[in-house]
Amino acid sequence: MGNDWVLAKTAVGVDEIATRSRRIPPRLRTVLILVDGRRSVQTLAESAAALGDIRQALAELHEVPVPATASAPP
Repeated sequence: MGNDWVLAKTAVGVDEIATRSRRIPPRLRTVLILVDGRRSVQTLAESAAALGDIRQALAELHEVPVPATASAPP
């Protein structure tokens, strides 16, 4: 996942925010909430530095699976 990739919540991710059905850890849930389809991985990492390694958290979300779709810039 590159720094310039932009992530967006999938339907599963939106459902997790609404229902907490997958019971993901609070730190990962916070990172999922920050994923908005507009900010790049780099911007997310800078704005949420207090949460630790955002790239690792995004990788963990992908494994849970509470996927976020990723798009690389054109």
